[in-house]
Amino acid sequence: MPTPTRRAARTALAAAAALTAVTALGAAVAPAAAADPSPPPPVNWGTVLDLSAPAQANAWSLRVLGRGVGDDIRVAEAHHPAAPGTPALVSTAPERTYRLATRHYTFGSLRGVRSATADRKGAVTASSHLERVTLGLPYLTKPGMPSAPPPVLALELTGADVSASSARGKPLALATTTRSGSVSAYGTKLRTFKEAPAANTGLRVPANPLLPAQALVTLNEQITTDAQGHPSTAALGGYRRDASATSGYVNAAHMTLLTPEPTDMTVAHAAVIRND
Repeated sequence: MPTPTRRAARTALAAAAALTAVTALGAAVAPAAAADPSPPPPVNWGTVLDLSAPAQANAWSLRVLGRGVGDDIRVAEAHHPAAPGTPALVSTAPERTYRLATRHYTFGSLRGVRSATADRKGAVTASSHLERVTLGLPYLTKPGMPSAPPPVLALELTGADVSASSARGKPLALATTTRSGSVSAYGTKLRTFKEAPAANTGLRVPANPLLPAQALVTLNEQITTDAQGHPSTAALGGYRRDASATSGYVNAAHMTLLTPEPTDMTVAHAAVIRND
């Protein structure tokens, strides 16, 4: 389940990045706490185009939120129903590589991407595939600075696939598979894996909860929502998975950098909504 400090992450993003649509401490890592966390914001589902539509789906290979990268960037985004700039299917040749960079630094690359959405025979589906992804926050390299320190947070994935589907009269189905992956902080490997970790595996940098969080990662993030993309809530208002939900989303990885410049990344995203 998402860590309680995601609330701080969203607050920092909203304040420092001024996003209207969203919201050297060490290299240790800790499991996500099990306390009642604040629900993720509804914008994490994606773009809900029409609240009256019976079914919608959204998928992308990468989404980056933060003023330093242009507020809201989505790579290989697909949407059902299709809209200008977001067709139902986006696919590239396996060897094509997206280089991710700003004027000041590079923060990663994606290769072999595919995002798809559909509504067929009463089932709305979304899926995203990434053959390989390498990401770093706040950067991987800085031009002109070959000796720049390693990134606060780095992620590598190969063979990442996520899917979300919802058929009429059946509960939501979310799934993630990966061939391999790793998470690093300050150049030190924190976790490696040969398959997708358990749903909502949370990591915090640094591990000591008495120190301010600098970065957060959720692997295989799976969130159930209502028909408007709002996460399911418990009686006291925190997030709680709804086993009967017909809407929700999944990310292969969700990375949040809180400082020095708040930045949020979701990797291999698939989301569906049923409203019938």
